[in-house]
Amino acid sequence: MTSEEVRRQTLASGAPPLKFARISQVTRPAGPFGRSWIYEALSKGLFRSIVIRKSGCSRGLRLIDLESLNAFLEREAEAMHSPVESPDPGKEEGRGGDLL
Repeated sequence: MTSEEVRRQTLASGAPPLKFARISQVTRPAGPFGRSWIYEALSKGLFRSIVIRKSGCSRGLRLIDLESLNAFLEREAEAMHSPVESPDPGKEEGRGGDLL
């Protein structure tokens, strides 16, 4: 089952879309991103996450805020499709930009 089929099935069932997801749900092989990319993007504040911990514990469960991740991806998509005013002389032609 593809992610699009899962999304359609979830929306058809009347269940609200997820607000948060575990790191393992958005990283490979389940998701499209690499684990190191997610943690690097989080450290740069590109999108939000929360950590749920039991009282007195130093470790917990990190959840990605899917709304902020989607907003980040939308901003990146808009930036890729917006006209470039002045080319960066240091960049090679035809190569995509880095998200980080």
